[in-house]
Amino acid sequence: MARSHKKLRPQDVYFNREKKLNRLINRFMKFVFHRNLNDLDIYDETNRLRLDIKMNFDIQSSELHLQSRRRRFVYYDQLAKFKAVYSIWKTRSYPAFITMVFDLPVHLINSLEWFYKGLKMHYVVDYSIF
Repeated sequence: MARSHKKLRPQDVYFNREKKLNRLINRFMKFVFHRNLNDLDIYDETNRLRLDIKMNFDIQSSELHLQSRRRRFVYYDQLAKFKAVYSIWKTRSYPAFITMVFDLPVHLINSLEWFYKGLKMHYVVDYSIF
């Protein structure tokens, strides 16, 4: 016997997606702050989460003009929270990103971290004593 499903109102669909975004952002934050981002499996997982969050934000933004002021404030708050964590993730996972893009050996990730810190501190990297 099939269950009859109550058709959700657009507000309910929007709210459910908002809750899903909160769960995804919190999971993304947990990965960023409590995992080793230079592990390539963790990098892949956080990248998948990032794309899922972005897709949900794109859907929410197209429906944003139909929502109340309170819902818009929640949307902008979620977006600001995600952007802040995303910028931290991007900085911390840069060596893993370079390793994946250029197909470098995994054991070079620690060297890339050192090299990247030197670039951020404006050391001259093209100078050599040889």
